[in-house]
Amino acid sequence: MRAIVEWGVEHQKLVESVEALDEVLDALAAQGEAQIVQVTRDEAGTLGIVLGAPRSFLHHVPVHLQPPYFASRGEQAREEMFEFFIAGSARTEVPWIATIPVETARAAVRAFVENGERPAEIAWVEA
Repeated sequence: MRAIVEWGVEHQKLVESVEALDEVLDALAAQGEAQIVQVTRDEAGTLGIVLGAPRSFLHHVPVHLQPPYFASRGEQAREEMFEFFIAGSARTEVPWIATIPVETARAAVRAFVENGERPAEIAWVEA
């Protein structure tokens, strides 16, 4: 099992175990700034996870980089948007309904890294 974790501007780390993945994700979540972290696995594509916020959001891009792309769909509908940073400084947002509990998102990333598939336990919508 190997995956590349990327965040901010030009930061990346190769992880070769779920424990190593958790260490990197824990450190990034502790920074306290909502940011997207991309986890790429050969032949499985990239799964983005928002860390550093009270809720999370997932986005999957297949290995061939062509649509369809998928985003998580949660169960909490609010009028407010969920904001986070991409590449360290670009603020973006998604509808609140796209957010899911952090623990659920973290479990999904672990499963993605372990088995190379978009986790079926997440409700996905085309993005």
